[in-house]
Amino acid sequence: MPQFGNEPLPLIRFQGAMFQLRTLFLLSVIATAQNAAALSVQPHEVVKHVIQRVMSKVNGLDSSADEDGRITLQAFETEISPHLDFHTITRWLAGERWLSFADDERDELTAIVRGHIVQVYAALLARGPTVEIEVEPSSLVRTRSAKVGALMATRAGKVFRVEFRLIRSEESWKLYDLAVDGLSFARSLRAELAPVIDAGGVDGLKTYLDTHR
Repeated sequence: MPQFGNEPLPLIRFQGAMFQLRTLFLLSVIATAQNAAALSVQPHEVVKHVIQRVMSKVNGLDSSADEDGRITLQAFETEISPHLDFHTITRWLAGERWLSFADDERDELTAIVRGHIVQVYAALLARGPTVEIEVEPSSLVRTRSAKVGALMATRAGKVFRVEFRLIRSEESWKLYDLAVDGLSFARSLRAELAPVIDAGGVDGLKTYLDTHR
């Protein structure tokens, strides 16, 4: 899995349940709107709202009662997965190879990438040091994209600059990347998976993920 240089990526816990920032960023504090009405809401307001929902969902989660991970998987599915633009992420990971896939192959590839992200991050919900995240009260909004800044402070006193990157779809703002101190998780994921997709297509990605989980 990707790292920042030679150092493991920081871990996140939201009031008892933790997320590890590894490939995207995806992840933990994920931001998007839930319906068309949310497009009138500023992206930074959406980010803050979703963080609060995630914290509420996983607060007090007892990891000993979730040995098979079903509770954390459900938490990820209900609170985080709907806010990720898996189609955009998958298309970007595949690069020019995307053009060679038939529609059914694109759907299958997107499902595989989605499953990988869900499994990885749901499994990491109960790990990591506590952090606090303060979202900036403004958004840098372009025609179809937006950036939302935040500061992430660990209990050890380390502070990381976080940037949520969102894309505007027909119905909502959806997260497609998360950068910590300028390092993009989407780019880390692409560095890992793009060569696999390019060389082996859908079946190649299946085999790779089956052997690296």
